[in-house]
Amino acid sequence: MKTTAFNHQAEELKEHGLDKIRAIHWEQGTGKSWLALATAEQLLATEVIDAMFILAPPGLHTNWVTYEIPDHLGIDHSAIAFQSKKAKTKKHMRACHAVLNN
Repeated sequence: MKTTAFNHQAEELKEHGLDKIRAIHWEQGTGKSWLALATAEQLLATEVIDAMFILAPPGLHTNWVTYEIPDHLGIDHSAIAFQSKKAKTKKHMRACHAVLNN
């Protein structure tokens, strides 16, 4: 990760970073996004996963691609904010295929 964990994030990652199923119900602004990315980075490094899918409400989904992933993730990646309203446009389809084939 490019950024450093807070104590509660580091503890959660250490204790549960390799859990197959885990839900985090922390309050807004307590670092859930960082934890999700750190967990994904750890799982990618150990080849447990090869991709990450983030489901977020409209508007917030672009924040992941624009801010969260580039600011925190410390590995090479490809990302796209999929938009169902644009899913059938050629431009959006090309962008999705480019990310998937990267």
